[in-house]
Amino acid sequence: MSEIEIIELQNDVLKVDGNFAILRSANLDFTVERSAKTLVGSAVSGEGLVNVYRGTGSVWLAPTIKIYESMRMPSITAVTSNS
Repeated sequence: MSEIEIIELQNDVLKVDGNFAILRSANLDFTVERSAKTLVGSAVSGEGLVNVYRGTGSVWLAPTIKIYESMRMPSITAVTSNS
C-alpha cells in the first residue's frame, strides 16, 4: 500500500499510459484516447492509447515509477590513473 501513488484530481485531467491505474473514484469520467492528435503521431510515439480521467476524485496508480527507481543501478564512474 505504501508504494501505490494516489493522485487527487480537483476538476482536472489525468492521462495514464497503459494499465498503471488500478482504481478510480466512481464520479470521475473515464475515456480512452489516442496519445497524439494524429494516427501517425500515435504510431511514432509508440504509445497508441492512454486512459484519461476527468473531474474530481482519486486515481490509484501502480508503483511502477518507485519500482524502476529502486532497480536503477548506481552510476559507475570511470577511474583513470596517471602513470
